[in-house]
Amino acid sequence: MTALAHRGAGEQGIAQHATRRSAEAGGPDVPDSRASLDGGRTHAAASRPADPRLVAAAAGLPGAREGQVIDLSRSHRVHRVDSAAGSVIVKAAAQGSRRGSRTLSAEAFAYRLAGWRPGLAAVLPRATLIDESRQVLVLEAAPWSSVGGVLQDRGLLPDPAASFSLGHVLASVHLATAGIPIPFATSAGILDLPDSEPSDIDLVNAKELALAVSHDPVLAAGLRRARADWAPTCLVHGDVKWDNCLVDLDVMPPVLRLIDWELSGWGDPAWDIAAALAQATALEVTANRSGEPGQAALVAGYVARAGTGIIERTARYWPARLVHLALECAEGGALSVADSLLERARDLMRHEPETGERLWGWTG
Repeated sequence: MTALAHRGAGEQGIAQHATRRSAEAGGPDVPDSRASLDGGRTHAAASRPADPRLVAAAAGLPGAREGQVIDLSRSHRVHRVDSAAGSVIVKAAAQGSRRGSRTLSAEAFAYRLAGWRPGLAAVLPRATLIDESRQVLVLEAAPWSSVGGVLQDRGLLPDPAASFSLGHVLASVHLATAGIPIPFATSAGILDLPDSEPSDIDLVNAKELALAVSHDPVLAAGLRRARADWAPTCLVHGDVKWDNCLVDLDVMPPVLRLIDWELSGWGDPAWDIAAALAQATALEVTANRSGEPGQAALVAGYVARAGTGIIERTARYWPARLVHLALECAEGGALSVADSLLERARDLMRHEPETGERLWGWTG
């Protein structure tokens, strides 16, 4: 396993066009993987992607065959299909990924699991078709006004009320799935970086920086402490950020759904909270605005639902998540941001007791 290995990178743009669950609390009645995706016709070639309109029709969207298709693809094939009767998102694994690392298997499992865990179903969009064999999902589409990435770009997120809801939603996911066997493990590969061989580091532009991190006395020690704390107990999302949220700010408290479960799996619930804290810290660096009100609300929302059992581990995972973000930034060429994030991580690690006290102070 590579030091930063995971089943696939989080899809940056899917949240902008992704899904929203209806108001029902229970899990959806979803067609199984034998559902026809080609309107009853045999595929001309196994490698040819199904027409998103036919997939949407198979998922029950009236008028889909004559609908409008918008290509939103990035790392996977993602299309929005609009008809007079409604809109859906058709998400399919990229060509060549079904046998590789970038599949939709974990995401499909999360939606299947929601079918019999109401606490999970309540915070996911509604799936109308799940086809594991073809690696296809059809999900109800969200209005643009609820997409977290769009709201963030407009300066409406992070918002303390929405952050509190995010903490509450994450607690609901973790409580609803505690102790349930999950066939996939979420990635925490950054924690293994100090003890990884150079050949195991699956980076190009940021490889030299990753090697420097692995020998940094503060960062390496902090990552090792975090690894020693790892305590998987439930399903975790694995890629928590506002881009992967749908937020209705027109009600109070805001109603929030989580999308893009590609990196989900068996893991430590504190890992999800740390991811959200790290994104808020990154926004402090890139947008020069305080993330503390949102961070405090996030933690308060979580402990109000699930208690304080994650606090000590979160104090170690938060800077580890910052290291991961730093290497992602460096890989993308944002070296100055990466340096700033690493310095923030060092500061949190050097003052770990104070970091813990800060988190405890946010529990309310």
